[in-house]
Order: sequence, then structure tokens, then C-alpha cells
Amino acid sequence: MDQILSPDGLSSEVPPLSRRQLLNFLTGATVAVTASGGLYTVGRFFIPPKEVSAGGGILAKD
Repeated sequence: MDQILSPDGLSSEVPPLSRRQLLNFLTGATVAVTASGGLYTVGRFFIPPKEVSAGGGILAKD
């Protein structure tokens, strides 16, 4: 691994770029799945289901 000297003289290791890309992808995918799951449930809550009568027509709500 590459080492970089910090201003205080201590060295810190930098992970390879391929590992950073993998971790960025996994983090982004986790956020996307969580957000889409939340948006799906909110959307299902606010959009009412379609009710169909026996003849195939939509029921009127008077």
C-alpha cells in the first residue's frame, strides 16, 4: 500500500483505488435501495388501489 506523510510526520496508509471504488459502489447501492424502498411504500400509501366491479367498471365513490 502507498504511504503518505501527514503534516505531523506520521504515516498513514491509503487504500488502493479499486477498493475505494468497490466501497463507494456498495455505499451508493445501499443508500439507493433504502431510499427506493421508502419511496415505494410512501407511494403505495398515497396512491389508492383501483377497485373494479364484477362487470369490469370502476366503482364510483359518492
